Amino acid sequence: MKQFFLIIFMFSIGVPMGICQDMKEIKKIKAKTKSYIAKSKVEKAFSYLNKQIEKYPESDKIVEYAASVALDVPDYELSEMYLTKAHYLNPSDKRVSYSLYQSLKRRHNYPLAKKQLKQCLGLLDKSSSLYESAKREYDNLDIVEALYNNPVDFEPTNLGINVNSKYDEYMPFTSVDGKMIFARLHRQEDLYFTEKLDSTFSLATPLEGVNTMENEGASCISPDGNFIFITKCNAKGGYGGCDIYVSYRSSDGWTKPKNLGKSINTAAKETQPSISPNGKTLYFVSDREGGFGKTDIYKSTYENKMWSTPENLGDQINTFARDESPFIHMDNKTLYFRSVGHPGLGDFDIFMSKKMNEGWGIPKNIGYPINGEGNDGSFFVDVLGKQAYFASNSFEDSFGGLDLYTFEMPEDIRPDPVTYVKLILKDRQSDALLNGEILLVDIDSGMELKNQTNIYNEILHLINPATEYALTATAEGYNFHTEHISVDSSATSAEPYLFTFYLDKIQIESSSIAETEFNKAILLNNIFFESGSYKLLEKSKYEIQTLVDYLMKYPNCKMKIVGHTDNVGSESDNILLSENRASAVKEALIAKGVDGGRLDFQGEGEKMPLYSNETAEGREKNRRTEVVITYE
Repeated sequence: MKQFFLIIFMFSIGVPMGICQDMKEIKKIKAKTKSYIAKSKVEKAFSYLNKQIEKYPESDKIVEYAASVALDVPDYELSEMYLTKAHYLNPSDKRVSYSLYQSLKRRHNYPLAKKQLKQCLGLLDKSSSLYESAKREYDNLDIVEALYNNPVDFEPTNLGINVNSKYDEYMPFTSVDGKMIFARLHRQEDLYFTEKLDSTFSLATPLEGVNTMENEGASCISPDGNFIFITKCNAKGGYGGCDIYVSYRSSDGWTKPKNLGKSINTAAKETQPSISPNGKTLYFVSDREGGFGKTDIYKSTYENKMWSTPENLGDQINTFARDESPFIHMDNKTLYFRSVGHPGLGDFDIFMSKKMNEGWGIPKNIGYPINGEGNDGSFFVDVLGKQAYFASNSFEDSFGGLDLYTFEMPEDIRPDPVTYVKLILKDRQSDALLNGEILLVDIDSGMELKNQTNIYNEILHLINPATEYALTATAEGYNFHTEHISVDSSATSAEPYLFTFYLDKIQIESSSIAETEFNKAILLNNIFFESGSYKLLEKSKYEIQTLVDYLMKYPNCKMKIVGHTDNVGSESDNILLSENRASAVKEALIAKGVDGGRLDFQGEGEKMPLYSNETAEGREKNRRTEVVITYE
């Protein structure tokens, strides 16, 4: 068919121009063409159009219309043929000239596209918005050509029938351990839940408690899976066209979504939320006044139980056009988003930017063919940084509409690796699961992270490679447990830190006459001394604070601090060292305001090893500090 059309073009281009066809005849041609297209008689539609082009060889309007029909099919090659003829018939038509450039660019004929765009710029009024847009395109064309000529690895895989349907699925987000939510459009927009299994996903089910008769979409789930942010548009009681809401996971399911309030939401549209890994910074899109373009990306931080006034991410991220779909990776450094304004191959392309000390790095196009000629977006990268998820209707294995796909990320566009700690708390005597809380402290920065058990009685928290953490686990009515986590520099979520902590119930004697010891010694895993010395290291201060907090919470308890050593050196020296170390902890607590009368200390030296002193690892573990807690 194309060869036949091309012969007609070659013949008809040489025909002298005559009288221009009137609008009435053009309307008739358009109506008949639409009738053919509606009946799926595409070949017949173009055969008819070509006869009209032969009949009215000087009518650039008919040829231009034929180009738009070819573009809708879509047949980019045929559309370009028509536009070439329309441009020949009327080379001063600015719209046709620019459309021909876009067609050449779409077909990746960049040398000709640049030549055509330069010619088009000569036709445009330099004060017009189209000239500004065309000039930006011209300046960026070399970047776009380089992206196309240096393709990245891209082998997308459909997530399968458990997730995808004949309807549109889009906006995927997963928690640390593979729980995914996404939007599906069927009559209305609703959220669905699925969970990653070994090599596939479980059957997607509606998100009960969140979905209503209104539209719910554009959501994100927190890394621990405990809460989600969703977008509701034109909802009762809302502030504007679209607002952002939050819902929490409870033992009874998801709570009713709650509007985040006027600190976030306005009379404009707020949508497409993405929450930082610590749950403290919310990124979202808004078309409110005061931005750089049609839609901008903003952020707000959660402080003192309130969301702060949103802050625009600035002109490094936001452009004159539309910047949307932010996704902050779990490394809390890498931002992915889609944009029309940054140099790209299609209408929307996906970009990434790294958080710097001040602001954001220059956005990087993540490459062709991940980015193509269409509206790319709806993009998510898992905690490992290796697998990306996105929505598309461009592949033959689609189940219908937009489907969710995954692919392995090229190395140079991956986020920083992160891993996570996952733990459960149990009663030591009954083995029953406990509800509780952990406090993670980054020893270098002092940043504190708190999290509570979810409905599965698990606690999940992201942690960074090459970082030391002091961890304290607590449950109401139980003694605490501490742990020291030194994360390897190459750690990833493929090998998370998994713990089960057994806590002892606090037994407080009701009689005030006798002091009774009920609890076993608690190992203090975050008390550190200089080698061979009883001088406390600075990083011990977090464990000291844990002891202070406990003593303040239970004013009727006393603590005996017990020091232990390995068997290196003389027994008498080890007794003295262990006593001095225990005393140093006592003095640190007194310096924090604890009554010294509630404290005692003891040195056991090398007498009570927990492990063999024949190995370096065993000796290290035997050098320890413990507390024994008693109640009056």
